[in-house]
Amino acid sequence: MKAEQKERSIFVSKRLSEAIDYALTKDTILIEAPTGYGKTMAARELEKRAALPVKWVNTYDRNINHAWTNFCRVVFSDRSVVENLVRWPFPEEGLQRTMFADCFEEVLERHGRMMIVFDDYQELRSKQTNVFLGYLAREFSDNLQLVIISQRTVFLGEEELVSSGKLFRIDNDLLRLTREELDAYIARRHIDIPRESVDELYDSSEGWFAMIIAALSGFTTGKRTDFGVDMEHLVDRRVYSTLPAHIRYFLSFVAPLQDFTKEEADFFNDGEDASEILEWLTDNRSFLDYDGNTGVYHIHSIFQKCLRHRFESMNQGEKIKRYERLAEYSLENKNYNRTIYWYEKAGNFEGVLLTLELYETMCGPDEDIALLSRCFDECPKLLFEDYPFSLILFMWRFYTYGDEVRLGECKTLFQSEIRQIYLSHSDRTFLEKAYCVFSAMSAFNDLDKMQTLVQKASTYPAGEMPVLDPSVPGNFGIPSLAHMFYQGEKPEKLVEKMKGSLSHYNEIGMQGYDGLYRLLEAEFLYYRGEIEQAKMALLEVKRDLMGEIGECFRLNIDYFLAHIALFEGDVGKMKRIVQSLRSTVLEKWRAESALAYAAEMVEALFHLHEGQPEFIAGWILDPDGEIPAGIMNQAYPFAFLVRFNALLRTGRFEEILSTNRAVLRVLQECPYSLTKASILLCFASAAAGIGNKGDARRYIIRAYRLLENGFPVVYALYGEWLMELYQEIVAEQDDETLTKDLAVCKKAAKVLCMKGDDVGEELFSELTKRENEIAALVIEGLTNEEIAERLFISKNTVKSSLKNIFGKLGISSRREMYRMYQTETTDPVLRRDTFG
Repeated sequence: MKAEQKERSIFVSKRLSEAIDYALTKDTILIEAPTGYGKTMAARELEKRAALPVKWVNTYDRNINHAWTNFCRVVFSDRSVVENLVRWPFPEEGLQRTMFADCFEEVLERHGRMMIVFDDYQELRSKQTNVFLGYLAREFSDNLQLVIISQRTVFLGEEELVSSGKLFRIDNDLLRLTREELDAYIARRHIDIPRESVDELYDSSEGWFAMIIAALSGFTTGKRTDFGVDMEHLVDRRVYSTLPAHIRYFLSFVAPLQDFTKEEADFFNDGEDASEILEWLTDNRSFLDYDGNTGVYHIHSIFQKCLRHRFESMNQGEKIKRYERLAEYSLENKNYNRTIYWYEKAGNFEGVLLTLELYETMCGPDEDIALLSRCFDECPKLLFEDYPFSLILFMWRFYTYGDEVRLGECKTLFQSEIRQIYLSHSDRTFLEKAYCVFSAMSAFNDLDKMQTLVQKASTYPAGEMPVLDPSVPGNFGIPSLAHMFYQGEKPEKLVEKMKGSLSHYNEIGMQGYDGLYRLLEAEFLYYRGEIEQAKMALLEVKRDLMGEIGECFRLNIDYFLAHIALFEGDVGKMKRIVQSLRSTVLEKWRAESALAYAAEMVEALFHLHEGQPEFIAGWILDPDGEIPAGIMNQAYPFAFLVRFNALLRTGRFEEILSTNRAVLRVLQECPYSLTKASILLCFASAAAGIGNKGDARRYIIRAYRLLENGFPVVYALYGEWLMELYQEIVAEQDDETLTKDLAVCKKAAKVLCMKGDDVGEELFSELTKRENEIAALVIEGLTNEEIAERLFISKNTVKSSLKNIFGKLGISSRREMYRMYQTETTDPVLRRDTFG
């Protein structure tokens, strides 16, 4: 009987029915309308009529990693495939996209044509996810139909997609009932309602389907409905107020949530099985949906507003009771971030400090910086007498966030508290040692200060130490130790100083850093052009860096191995190193960690060398864009260096020279001599690029003063613009050492200033640059798989591109392309008979 009632409640107007039938002929269907217009109903009707296997992907929050994990779990049944894929973010061009395409093609081969529905997409909408949807629609259109449900506009340039015939849009005009359709719906429901009431309902609802359903519920129970009230009050009166008292009590605990699990429901039901309550709520259409794929109950936004309004009307004591219950559940499940969030909402700062001290690490992943800062500001300072270790934990966070003001407050508080409060000898020793270790690590690139503090820490008795959080990498997301530590002194002296510091690290139980001084030495050797010695040093580094702490420096090693491969002219090896770099990082680190962004920076530098700016992360190419929050404060200068390189190598000289004051302030305060010198060389190159040799010369001289020890390879990186000026400056110095450096610089520049494989010249005027690149590799005789590997794209992209290329050239095979090419060129080198 319930199923029959539910079936009768579904109403599809003739207009919408015709639109749905037409939409099913398109590859991508966008259902876009505000809350309550029946978007999900339209999608369910699409699903029913399509008669395809359907994967329904719900979006519950704005966390892109949650969405990607949910997508993988819904689409792929093999747990090992899911575990492998969720190490990546939504696939960009490159290895992760190839990996995803291979797995996804297997699913499509198994199921045939499939429909994937993305529900509540407005929560997730971003450039990255839009690119991913476009990729799905473009690459798998033969076997895939996409349905996107959103409250707001999804695609920019949507008109172009619609006019191309690839996308059909169902909007609120199609979903809103006309007056005649409202009459038909009322007749279908067999509801006796006066004509004047129908008119009043239509005028007040304007065809809004959810409001019509809620309003008509009053007539089904014989009650008169006042259609003049707003939707929230209508839902409150017709849905919430009719619920039994024990269900309203239960809902008061989940009201602050958007969705919840069965386990949470049991917890908030005083530990009792909540199955009966949940079944009642879902069966009685109280705006609560259950997603069988994820095991999550989702509260509809209309009902959510009603619940929140009810929650806010409670007295403060009742609200605090519920916030603390939410905190207890989060703590029991070791979700420390949410625990702190709910304790802060309850004003329970003792709970906040206790939770902080329960952390197993110095900083938790995905922390809410604003929340932690607010907790510190609002917490009564007397509480720190009972929780002094939480002050050190706050110090780590404020140092990591680059918040100097709060960091200073923490230090002052700690120094005063530690003197005046009573502590056992062991507790005092632990705190003082922990403070020394924090002070040493936060000295960052001041090796003298670090060594002094670590020596002091080693004088305390051996014992338990706070665990260093692997989500805060030891390299702070900077791919180069030389860029972290070099401040103009002699490299040999700096390497020895680091070596001495590391011996004390071992004494206090902080192991895993042993190979760092050799890594620093290898970098200096590379910048001097002593490649063989640099390679030998790097081999020792791989052996000495151990464990979780040393893991983050794998990126630094790969960064310089790729540089060395490039220096030696082995572009293939360089590409292989860079291609695997991101996967190596994401095996241990999350997709929006400092190291993941560091991997993007490394990839960008080598993609720029290959003349492939289209593969570079968007934030790097935006001169006015903010640095992503996941990048640590210490890595900002290096991030700006990468951005300036990107602008330089895409010919955007004026944008470099007109950089804003905020950026200049970061650079002015930057203590890293190598980074500052490299940025000055970017400015010099930009000035030379617009013909301003005077400014270019002044920038070079400023860089030279920062790099007293030469480092000719640093200059070689910008030799395309600066070699002539650099030679003039060296000649004026009349210095034998500089003359030798110049010889190394010239030799390095011959390799480093070349673009990579010379593919992408205009072989066929009908094709785009990327299509010409693919065509050149086809003519060279490479397979689809080899082309994908060479260009960092998926096999599917190659296959799709070849289809477009053949269409534009009016041919149907590779052999025809080769013959066409032979007739259009007389170059004896390019006209080798690739196909035998």
